[in-house]
Amino acid sequence: MRILGLQFGHDAGIAIVEDGRVKFLAHAERLLRRKHASGLSHQFVSDVLSRAGLRPEEIDYCAIVSTQARDLVFDDRYPFTVEPGRNPTDTLPSNLEDASRAENISDMRQILHPDSMNKAAWARFEKFHTGVAQELEIPDEHAHIVPCLSRGPVYGRRVVGKKATLISLEDGVSRSLADYSKGHLDFNFPATLVFEGHRIPASYVGHHAAHAAATFYQSPFATSAIMTLDGGRGLNEGGLFWLGDGHRITPIRSHYLDLGNVYLWAAGTVLKLGGSAAGKLMGLAPYGRPAMFDEKFVGNSADTVDGVPLYKAWVKHLEDVISGSSRYNPADIGNADKMTSAVNADIAASMQTLFEETMMVAVDQLARILANLGVNTNNLSLSGGCMLNCPTNTRIFRETTFTDVHVEPACDDGGLPAGGALWVYHNLMDKPRTPSHPLAQGVPYLGLPLAEDAIPSALAAFKDKISVNTPGDLAAEGAKRLVAGQVIGWFEGRSEVGPRALGHRSIVADPRGKDTWARVNTIKGRELWRPLAPSVLEEYAHEWFKGLPARSPFMMFVGEVLRDDVPAIAHIDNTARVQTVSKECGGYYDLIKQFHKLTGCAVVLNTSMNGPGEPIAEYPTDAIKMLLDGRFDALAIGGVIVERKAPH
Repeated sequence: MRILGLQFGHDAGIAIVEDGRVKFLAHAERLLRRKHASGLSHQFVSDVLSRAGLRPEEIDYCAIVSTQARDLVFDDRYPFTVEPGRNPTDTLPSNLEDASRAENISDMRQILHPDSMNKAAWARFEKFHTGVAQELEIPDEHAHIVPCLSRGPVYGRRVVGKKATLISLEDGVSRSLADYSKGHLDFNFPATLVFEGHRIPASYVGHHAAHAAATFYQSPFATSAIMTLDGGRGLNEGGLFWLGDGHRITPIRSHYLDLGNVYLWAAGTVLKLGGSAAGKLMGLAPYGRPAMFDEKFVGNSADTVDGVPLYKAWVKHLEDVISGSSRYNPADIGNADKMTSAVNADIAASMQTLFEETMMVAVDQLARILANLGVNTNNLSLSGGCMLNCPTNTRIFRETTFTDVHVEPACDDGGLPAGGALWVYHNLMDKPRTPSHPLAQGVPYLGLPLAEDAIPSALAAFKDKISVNTPGDLAAEGAKRLVAGQVIGWFEGRSEVGPRALGHRSIVADPRGKDTWARVNTIKGRELWRPLAPSVLEEYAHEWFKGLPARSPFMMFVGEVLRDDVPAIAHIDNTARVQTVSKECGGYYDLIKQFHKLTGCAVVLNTSMNGPGEPIAEYPTDAIKMLLDGRFDALAIGGVIVERKAPH
C-alpha cells in the first residue's frame, strides 16, 4: 500500500509511505529555496514523484493536511486539485461514513462562509490565500481555493471535552477508553485528489492528528501517551492529549493551551527576534533571570487572573513589572544591539519559565487522565512546533513520570505529510504496525535520494572556481582539517528531516577553541550570543554530558556540559543541545570517531548548512555556493574535499 502525504500550509511538503514506513519526506523549502514555503504546485508534486521514481497511477491513497485553519490554493491552469466528497473507488472501512457524512461537509462550508466570520477573521483568510498564491506565482484570476475540511470547528467534536482550566482537565473525563474508541474517525473527511488525469481516493486529516501520528508511529513505543502543541489557538487548534496503542491512536481531549501562540508573541512581537524567533528566545533565556515569572500565570485559555483572561493578564503583568523596575530600560526592548540587556534577557527567561512550568502541569494532567482510564505507561511521544523547545523536553524527561520521551525531528509542520499518511494507513485502513521505523532507530535521513550524477555535475559546473582533491580516507582528512582549525561543510547521502542539521547537511568545527563560537556565528551571519550545538559519539556521551536520555539522536534535549575543554558548545548556563551520533549516521560518525582518535575529544561543533534566512542545503550546488560565499573553509562531499581556488 502506497500513500502520498501532502501538506499545503506553511512548511509545506510531500511524503511517500509504503506499508507503514516513511520512504521519503521532502520539505518544499529546501527544494524550492524558500524558507517556510507555503502551498504545493503541480510542478513541485510532479518533480518529487519523479525523483521518488513514482507515477501518479502507482499511488493508492492520499492524505491531505494543512496548517490550522488554512485552505488549499490551486492554479486552475494545471491538472491538480482536491475535490471534497468520497471517491467512489475508496475502499476504507464503511464505518468511516459516520464521521464523513455529507452534513459535516455542509456544516464546514457554512462555517467557512464569509458571512459567518467577522471581518477581521475573513481578512486573515484572504491575506493567507493571497500570500500562498503569490508564493506559487498564481495570477489572481487563476487562484482556486478549496476549503480545508479538517478544521477545528468541526473535527474532533466527540473528544474535545468540556473546556476546563489546566489543573481541572482530568475532571469529567470518562473512565472508559471505549468511550473514545471512535473518536479518531472525527479527524478525517473524504476527498478525491485530482492529478494529471488520475482521481485518487483521499482523506483530509486533522492537523494535530497528523502531528500525533508523525511522532507515535515513528517512535520505538508499542504504547505511548501523546501530546501535541503548537502555535495554533482555539478549539483543538493548539493541540490535544492522545493515546497511542499498537496501530491505533485514540484522541482523549483538548488541553486548550494557547502557550505556543504566546511564546511566539514574546519572541516575535515583543523581542523582535526575526526569523526563527522562537528558537532564538530559547537561546536568549539563559542570559536572564525569570524575575517576571509568577506561577499564577500557569494555565490555559480557560484560566483567568483576577477575572482577566490568563494571557491578557500576563501581557499586562510584563508591562507593569518593566515600568516599575529601575533594573530595566524599556527603550532596550527588541533592540537587536542590546538583546542580552537585562530587560530583553529577563523577558526571555520569564517566558521560557512560564512555558516550562505550564508544560509540566499539562504533562502531569495527561498522566492523570490516562491513569484514570486504566492506562499505565512510562512512554511519552511529543509533536508540534512547541516540542522543539529542548529545555522543556529535558525537564519532562527528568521530572515527570514519563521516563522515555520521544520527539520526532520534524515535529514542526514539516513532519505533517508523513504524519497524515501514517494516520491514514494505521487509523483508517486498520493496518498493523511494528515499531521498526528508521526514526525509531535514530536515523533521520529520509530526504529524497540524489540523482547519481548530482555531485559530479555540481563539481563540473563550478570547476573554474573550486579545486577538488580525493583523499584516501575522507573522514580522516576531515578530522585533520578540524584539528588544524578549519570549519568544514559535511554533505553526505540523503538529507535529514526537520529544522536541525544532524550530520548530513552540517557545518562542523573543533569545539575546543575559545574563539570558535564567535567565528562560526559570524560566518553564518548569526547573532553572536546564540548557542551552537554539539554532536557526540553515542558511546561516549555520558563522559561529556549529563541529564540526557541515553540517546538523543535528533538534538531535542539539553545536557549539562561536564568538561571545560569544549567552550564552543557550552552555552552561558553550561548546557548544550546535544545530538548523539551512532554508526547508523554513516560517514558523520566516522568523522567524529577520527577526530576523537586524534584529540581524545568525542565531540564536534555542529550547525546547519545554511546562511541567514535560508533553508538547510539540499543539493550539492547549494553546498558549493555556501563554500564560495565563505561559509566554511572546505567541503567534504561525495568522497572528495572541495576548496575555493585562490584568486589570480
